[in-house]
Amino acid sequence: MITNLTILCPGCEEAVRLRISIGRESKQEFYFVCPHCSSASRANLSTDKDAGSLSGLEVDGGPARHVEVETDAVVNIFTDLPVDPDATTMDQFGGSPFLMHYSALGESFGPWNTAVLRFGDLVDEDWPHIRRWWGYYLRRDWDRFDEHAMRYYSDSWPDEPSMLQRHDSIHRALDLVFVPLFPNGEYPRWKAAVQTPQDDDDFSAACSFATSWSEGGSVSSEAQERLFDVVDHFVASRWAWQPGLILAQYQQQNVEIGRNWRIMRDDFRELRDLFNLAFERSHQQLPTLMGFRNAMRSGRADLFPDGKTRSISRLRSSRAVDREDALAAWADWGPEIVRVLDRKLRNDIGHADAVHDLVEGTVASSKRSLPYQDFVPKVATSVQVPLLLLNT
Repeated sequence: MITNLTILCPGCEEAVRLRISIGRESKQEFYFVCPHCSSASRANLSTDKDAGSLSGLEVDGGPARHVEVETDAVVNIFTDLPVDPDATTMDQFGGSPFLMHYSALGESFGPWNTAVLRFGDLVDEDWPHIRRWWGYYLRRDWDRFDEHAMRYYSDSWPDEPSMLQRHDSIHRALDLVFVPLFPNGEYPRWKAAVQTPQDDDDFSAACSFATSWSEGGSVSSEAQERLFDVVDHFVASRWAWQPGLILAQYQQQNVEIGRNWRIMRDDFRELRDLFNLAFERSHQQLPTLMGFRNAMRSGRADLFPDGKTRSISRLRSSRAVDREDALAAWADWGPEIVRVLDRKLRNDIGHADAVHDLVEGTVASSKRSLPYQDFVPKVATSVQVPLLLLNT
């Protein structure tokens, strides 16, 4: 549904027609650039999700100043998808955000839309239960954990489950929530590469390594809790990063992203914090994953596929670049993790001068200028690494 509202720009007080496509959330923040004076104004849209109608619009902290006049100054806004803000009619490319992305993705648009809708439903309905269940898991409160598993996970949950069943069930639940979001993403392939048994895998060595790592109790629980915190942050900020999922599909399918397309939001701070959190927490736990895979492959946690030995404790205290060098030894998944956990991006956005330039549509810092439509998919895909670590 598209709503046309004509308001006065808070800067130049000229009339601007906003063509707003109603999104999925009841509160939707966005910005728009005035076609007259090129100033950026922040807006807050209130909608009735069930009715698909608009219930209020604030601009720069106050009620929008509506006017009943004709104007050629039109800005397209859709808070769920990137749009071409310069299109003025439905028959132009970008005049309908839905049709624009449907024509760009073709058959892939349906699965993407289904995955996002399914994720939204699961998160709205089931995420509080999963978080509570996760809390019982971390505290090793097995009585309540089993009761919760029977209620929400499976009514055939055994009376005396094994520890392996408990570990498997909570991580499988995370798969059910998140895997559909990444149907063409790296995460399923990483997981298969790390977990699929090879003929010469040494399971006894892997078991010994995993046991020695988890014997501390609080060490393994703290690691899981810190990784789950990334996932929780990801869910909480889902409205900000969701356009990144469709842009990530464009990148995978070599669909050219128009540089005039805009994500009409200003969520840079939230996305910056999410990316930094995913980066830091992942790098803290990657040495454990590498040690586990080494133990399976060669029987020694410190012997890497390139023939070099690297102690896990040394890697944990090393620089990110050293961990990246170690990851490169696994050609089928290591380099992709390095690419997703983009250290250059982490360094750039970690500087205090990094901002989202609303008029230009870029993330700008003293180091570089990055199109916002490149930044958002990087954030959206970065959560796949904590998921891999949690599920291994």
